[in-house]
Amino acid sequence: MHSLLQARALFEQGVQQVESGLWAQAESSFAQALALAPDRPSVLMNLGVVRAALGRPTQAIELLSRAVELEPESFESWGHLGAAYAESGQFRAALEALDRALSLQPQALVPLRHKASVLRELDRWHE
Repeated sequence: MHSLLQARALFEQGVQQVESGLWAQAESSFAQALALAPDRPSVLMNLGVVRAALGRPTQAIELLSRAVELEPESFESWGHLGAAYAESGQFRAALEALDRALSLQPQALVPLRHKASVLRELDRWHE
């Protein structure tokens, strides 16, 4: 139980660091939290978001894919996965992930914006 409490404290620290723009520190906090509490979807998602923000979309995709595998109804994780795929130039995979996010929450603006960008990249202007 002690390790779960420690993981939670590290997770909360990581969230605060993200809010302060301290991306490298947040990465460290989330990575430590994940080591203590493996396969926690919220930790996987946040570490994936941070790694994408740090310019490492391939690592982000790995983490976010695991997060959606564990929590398939998380529109946020699907949206971040779509954005990471788009950042890495994998536009078809991005579109699939973003469509999944939008199937869970159709009016979510961030996935809609990412989807529009991906469709533009695929020259699918009519959509």
